[in-house]
Amino acid sequence: MVETEPSVETGNVLMALGEGDVDCKGSAFCEKLGSSCDDAYRKVIPSNAYSTYLSASDTGSCSGTCGLFVSGDHCEVMGQDLMDAYNDIRNRGHCNHCGRKQIANGCMIKIDRLTGC
Repeated sequence: MVETEPSVETGNVLMALGEGDVDCKGSAFCEKLGSSCDDAYRKVIPSNAYSTYLSASDTGSCSGTCGLFVSGDHCEVMGQDLMDAYNDIRNRGHCNHCGRKQIANGCMIKIDRLTGC
């Protein structure tokens, strides 16, 4: 996929997320994403595998400057997992722009600003 922008952290203490936890962290430019994240969501193919193995370029979906993708070392999810996490970030996390959901083995699914979609 492409590179994400540097993220913005609030406060001086970084809090670790537990599996299934959601937060609204992401790029400092998240508020400028508009509807491109919804477009990225609509491009996900539920039955496809998305992976970070071997510098895989198919870690998720993107549109404009927004990506919905898996991140971490040696992570793999199905498209349906990306879609479910997107809905959790939006609904359970109440995140309007960027966000992330911790999944198993130190992996995350993120909605974030990126370059080079």
